[in-house]
Amino acid sequence: MQIETDEYWMRRAIAVARKGWGGTHPNPSVGAVIVDGAELLAEGYHAVAGGPHAEVEAIRNLTGPVPESATMYVTLEPCSTQGRTPACTDAIIRAGIKRVVVGALDDDARHRGQGLEILRNAGVQATAGVLADECYDLNLIFHFYHSTGRPLIAAKVATTIDGRTAVESGASKWITGEKSRQNVHEWRRYFPAIAVGARTVLADDPALTARIGSRTFCPARLIFDRSGRLANVPDRRVLTDEFRDRTTIFVSESALPKVKSALPSEVDIVAFPHEPLFRDFLLEWLLERGLHGLYVEGGARLHSLLFAQRAVDYLFAYRAPKLFLDQNARPVGEGMRLKDPTEAITVDQCRHEVFGADQLLRGKVCYPKEVE
Repeated sequence: MQIETDEYWMRRAIAVARKGWGGTHPNPSVGAVIVDGAELLAEGYHAVAGGPHAEVEAIRNLTGPVPESATMYVTLEPCSTQGRTPACTDAIIRAGIKRVVVGALDDDARHRGQGLEILRNAGVQATAGVLADECYDLNLIFHFYHSTGRPLIAAKVATTIDGRTAVESGASKWITGEKSRQNVHEWRRYFPAIAVGARTVLADDPALTARIGSRTFCPARLIFDRSGRLANVPDRRVLTDEFRDRTTIFVSESALPKVKSALPSEVDIVAFPHEPLFRDFLLEWLLERGLHGLYVEGGARLHSLLFAQRAVDYLFAYRAPKLFLDQNARPVGEGMRLKDPTEAITVDQCRHEVFGADQLLRGKVCYPKEVE
């Protein structure tokens, strides 16, 4: 019964955490609820980096003293060090909360395990691991960055059953349905940066924004255009809309002058190196700007390059119940030459979701062992 109760309230904390979805980078999305038996006393979430953490918000939202029997449920281990805000462990102890249930442990080395230890040393009954996978999934970017020290690069693909992303001309509107596309906007909101190749901009003229209800959010927009073709289409939305100062065009050194002279001054134009150095350049560029996650929407050339350099860490694969059966239709990517199915790239820690008639498979990308 206690396990069922803990899971019930942790699900509530996860739902509360999602109110801060996309607004906390580089901090994690965290939710906290304070309950006494079956009564919800207060809840809170982390809304913006530098602002109060979820635990502090929940404590502030209490309307009376904390009962001795109260429990706090929090999706991520409470922080235990002073940063832009005070340590959450101190706030919990001062509030007199005697039981704390944690979802996922904090992968930040400064905090991992420390929050639980501090609480226990103060006489708080602190446990972790309730709905840990679901809580971990709230913060893919945060956990990956603090585990590896580098940004998470995720590829998003939308395909037919036979693995095609567009017809031969490049037209792809729409392979998947409206519910899938809305889910894509949720992930665009989560990631601080989004990337596409120039072909996608030329064919679809995408806004590359996250449209959630009546609000529009714009991540940093990265467009890879080695030959500088966007100089010929300066009317594209990513170059002219109100968020154009959020757009960076990556071109070859030789194309740099042409593109700079043709595009608005608010658009950043950057020269990037040849393919062997591409992955390291991209990761360094993201790190320098504090962008710990990149959502790559294609097209096939950009995906092929990133997979070839083992740069993709996570995959979002939407599949619609359609068949093209056209060998000239565009694939997700190409370039690999396999002798055996065991040499395939695989996806681990898979999650499966359904949006209308479409299916989403997402998970960690695993590459075959390289031959010495």
